[in-house]
Amino acid sequence: MIHSITSNWQTPKEKFWAIWYWNKIARRQTAPIHLHAHELTDPIRQFNDHGYVMCSTVAGVNCAIWGAMGYNVKFWDISLHTVPEVEYDGGWHMYDSSLSALYTTCDGKKLTDGIVGPPVSGGTAFKPALIWNKGSNPEITVDLGKAETCGAFRIQLGGYPWWDAVKGEVKDKVEVLISNDGNAFQSVGFFNLNLRWKDVPANHAFNDDEKFCGHNFEMIPEKPVEARYVRFVVTPVRGAVTVSEVQVLDFIRYEPFDLRIALPDGKDRSDIAQYNPKHMPMKPYKPNRGN
Repeated sequence: MIHSITSNWQTPKEKFWAIWYWNKIARRQTAPIHLHAHELTDPIRQFNDHGYVMCSTVAGVNCAIWGAMGYNVKFWDISLHTVPEVEYDGGWHMYDSSLSALYTTCDGKKLTDGIVGPPVSGGTAFKPALIWNKGSNPEITVDLGKAETCGAFRIQLGGYPWWDAVKGEVKDKVEVLISNDGNAFQSVGFFNLNLRWKDVPANHAFNDDEKFCGHNFEMIPEKPVEARYVRFVVTPVRGAVTVSEVQVLDFIRYEPFDLRIALPDGKDRSDIAQYNPKHMPMKPYKPNRGN
């Protein structure tokens, strides 16, 4: 099987991408087959007989294939998800066949690529984000190219457990620091990661469950500041924190938003006290049972 998948490819990177693609198309993301009370991770039986896998199962399948090829492997549990790693070209590389994701070396632009993650956490919500565990305390530095006036900052943040911002559950911290030379930084302040309903715009698109387990949080300083370098210092308190995007903006401006609906007759009915629609009593229901 390994020869069939990899024989036309020369480099380790090409071979592992081929195996990732094979695992992607030859399996179904659903409850795996259990044999003697254990998940079945035998690649031959999986591909020829069953094909049903979850993240832990396909991670085990990958590790079995890579191990048979003579490479060192790792099997990681990353909070409600499992991924494998394989060592080649002097480093470790992760291939997620479960979420159909390839994780390449970060080019320093992933968190400023314009892709803001969804307003939820878990599952595929982590795909456009970077993940840090508690205690890692990452620093994300944005180089604006030259000194610019910064009137607002945003960070899209989620994680596990799935803390709800409108319930005041988020205990993580994010501080913004600025610099003009990239060496001496001064603090602008901390993000408020717990929301109140009055802070949410009236035209914000809510989730059906009205939870904010992933959100593009914002911080607007009292006065705009000037900086070339903007650093986001993240302090995870929960098991894992995800960040999909950071933003430095000229400004964020909110203006009154009127939700009044104008009917065809042009009358203003925003004051319900002044509008007394005619009462139309309902007729009692009488089922028609036939003859």
